Amino acid sequence: TGSVSGSADNDYLVWAGTNGTELMGIDGVISASDPNLPGGGLQGLPVATYGYWKAQDLNNSGTLRDLSFELMQKPLTQIDMRSGFSSSDIPFLLSNGPIYDKYCALCRVDKRHVNTMRLDGGQTAVDFNGYALVLDPQTKRNTIFYPNPKAIDLLTSSGGITWADFLDGEQFKMKVGSSGHSDAYLAYQVFYGNLAVRARNASGVLR
Repeated sequence: TGSVSGSADNDYLVWAGTNGTELMGIDGVISASDPNLPGGGLQGLPVATYGYWKAQDLNNSGTLRDLSFELMQKPLTQIDMRSGFSSSDIPFLLSNGPIYDKYCALCRVDKRHVNTMRLDGGQTAVDFNGYALVLDPQTKRNTIFYPNPKAIDLLTSSGGITWADFLDGEQFKMKVGSSGHSDAYLAYQVFYGNLAVRARNASGVLR
């Protein structure tokens, strides 16, 4: 509506009427708390009832702390200890630029050689104990995610992103302007699906 009223800590800003209809992100899945969605819980399973299902979430109650190799290892160890999965199921870690840079600086201080890795698709990463630490500009500040693709799926009912049909069944329409038709065409795409998880405790996050 153009204004915000009745807001509270940890509320989301979304387009009016879209809460609960947007695609779920990994911050909602890889967490020890419930995303702020209508009905509560993730996929209808609230942490208060299904606490054993929550992700391995190592936080410091919002207080900043120094990054260390020991801290970075802890989510992997907890996945081994507290889920039916193995830390070897984690193919990479995700962080934003400042965390990525801080890890490289930490290696230099500890006189460790920072090995670079090239992943499928050309993405480059640095090595942490055999795991690829990938720079993702969209990752939250002061956060490293440990996603487990074996427990996370992208479920769709439309076969992925598809071209939508107009009411007459056509997918492309010639654009009509004030002076008649033009060489431009109109089309739009749709996606019906969501990020789903079979076991939240199979993934981890360091905050």
